[in-house]
Amino acid sequence: MKSVHCGASGLAQRVIKLIKKQPLTNSELARLLNIDEVQFYKESKSFLRKAKSYEIVAGDIFINASGNKDRAYSLIRYEPKKATPKRIVNFNSRGDSMSRVKGNKAAVERRKLIIAGKYNGEEERKLCEKYGF
Repeated sequence: MKSVHCGASGLAQRVIKLIKKQPLTNSELARLLNIDEVQFYKESKSFLRKAKSYEIVAGDIFINASGNKDRAYSLIRYEPKKATPKRIVNFNSRGDSMSRVKGNKAAVERRKLIIAGKYNGEEERKLCEKYGF
């Protein structure tokens, strides 16, 4: 059999796709993924760790007919939507719209002061205190 090194990247997803239907052994998975059995057994640690979106468990180790270590893998849970981003940005927050409304009110008041000729530094400080700037 041709030995293909696939690395840890994407291996868990390919294994999940195969063991969703039924539990499979190390040798069966290696054959289906076109990977050497020994290499697959070594890389199995990468997908056996507990992750947010899936959990794969391995059975007891035994020696198969070809003399290699073998074990059965089964999928306990698979929740692909559980892995969420660490930070959620809310673009429709009321904070932004309320500050815009306050800014508009302050601008209208400032315009009236300028037209009346009463606008100066003291009036600007009063506006800032009034609207919380």
